[in-house]
Amino acid sequence: MNQLTKWSTTKTMLSALSLLLTFSNRSTARPVNDTTTITAFNGATIHVLSESSKRMKLIAQAQLFNLECSTGDAFRVSAGVTGDYYLPKWASLHTEYINSYFNIQKFNASTLNKGTNALKGFSLFEIGGRFHILDRKAHARHKLILSQHTDYAYGGTITTTHYLKAKFPCRRIFALRGGLYRTTAPVSTDMNKSELTVGSYGAVKTKSGTVLSNAYFTNDHTTGFYLGLCDLFNMSVRTSFNGSTYNTSLLREIYADVLVASTSFDPITTTGAAYEITPNTPGSFQASKIGWRLGKKMIFTRKTLNMGFGFEVGSRPGVAGRGTYFSTGVSLAFVK
Repeated sequence: MNQLTKWSTTKTMLSALSLLLTFSNRSTARPVNDTTTITAFNGATIHVLSESSKRMKLIAQAQLFNLECSTGDAFRVSAGVTGDYYLPKWASLHTEYINSYFNIQKFNASTLNKGTNALKGFSLFEIGGRFHILDRKAHARHKLILSQHTDYAYGGTITTTHYLKAKFPCRRIFALRGGLYRTTAPVSTDMNKSELTVGSYGAVKTKSGTVLSNAYFTNDHTTGFYLGLCDLFNMSVRTSFNGSTYNTSLLREIYADVLVASTSFDPITTTGAAYEITPNTPGSFQASKIGWRLGKKMIFTRKTLNMGFGFEVGSRPGVAGRGTYFSTGVSLAFVK
């Protein structure tokens, strides 16, 4: 009897211990939620293996070419450099410089200019930063490319892409941005037609009262500041689907700015004389002080060297009616 009692007691203790372990395992097991898996819009399950979107510090870009069309210059091609440094929280720094190596205005001046001004190509310099109003972990829509296949048929190509669209984890920043900027561009008296004309030519009345008509070229310099908002996400995530592993790393920024600036003009020089220009006086160049811009940039950040793309549309301060533009470009980005 005594032995039977001992066995019964031992059995009861083992059962209690088993129940305790089962409860403990249930309470400490990691639940399957959106930190370990995400669901694509078609219902497929994508597994998140790792995510390091916060590891974003320095992005330096060599702008290989930037194409721009505007009401002030029909076509120009520029190159330059851009740098962004992201602090762990609250702020990031930005600087940019581009200079044109071909533009229609300067090309026209080489044959049409009646003056002797040394003309400069278009250039832009800006320095500023972002104050992060919101800086947090979030999710953003993205296409996960599973495969691509190109078929050659009927003298052309047909590319078939298989992908999943889902909301992937990322670092999301909503920021107030601002800074200083300066542009230089070649301008001509013909751009002042709406203010003053002589015959069929645009003209400019100089500070001394002399009216210069026909094709005279000079440089304008616009200096001011920009202030706006931007929405930015940085995504660096490693995922798996159906046994295959995928690495997704990119940065995307959408921004809108107001530009406020004043414009000055180099004197128009002719043989033996230089004529100063006072903007916004009757007959002289009329300069607008307010402008705007809206743009989008995307940079792939998976490797140390990557490609970047972007476009921008807006209206810059400068000669009135000549600031509207559209630009697009490709860059080589160094990411650390």
